[in-house]
Amino acid sequence: MVTLRSPARPDARTGQALFPLIAVTALIYMAIVFLTVRPYGGNVSAMIGAWSPLVKAHRGVVGHRVVVFRDSGYDGFTYYVVAGNPFLGQSVYRDAFRSQRIGYPVAVAIASLGRLAWRPAAMVAVNLISVLAIAYLAGLILLDVGRDARVWLALVCAVNPSLIIGVQRDLAELLMTALALGGLLLFLR
Repeated sequence: MVTLRSPARPDARTGQALFPLIAVTALIYMAIVFLTVRPYGGNVSAMIGAWSPLVKAHRGVVGHRVVVFRDSGYDGFTYYVVAGNPFLGQSVYRDAFRSQRIGYPVAVAIASLGRLAWRPAAMVAVNLISVLAIAYLAGLILLDVGRDARVWLALVCAVNPSLIIGVQRDLAELLMTALALGGLLLFLR
């Protein structure tokens, strides 16, 4: 059983302990985004993974400056399309399976203010904020678990291959992980 050190709210010392962790996490992921979009002239839509046959199937849903790949695509494009119509007022996909992870597309729709041109950048922003929240929440959990806990272990939680791929491919797992850690922190407190 885990015993918590203090169920109190974070104080100034907590912020001082977690700020360097969050700053390092932000720098690492900004470098990852930069290196990912650099071959595409800095166009963040390259992270969506839009596949040519799917783009043709969804004409009018894709923005003008979206990078389209001939040979492959990825789930980020599905979230991109669903974010344009998160409440399914108009059917985009025949199967409900494509729309089951609705939290991320809704967050993207809100962050982009419904503007098609802003959607790729909003997807990256939501994922970067999610990763920073993961670092922060993991750090809080480590601080609550014990005095001997090293806050920098939260970096292992925030910077791992699954989250790096999630940022590079605009996936929903980052937001889900941040929400799960938030739920765990609430449960522990």
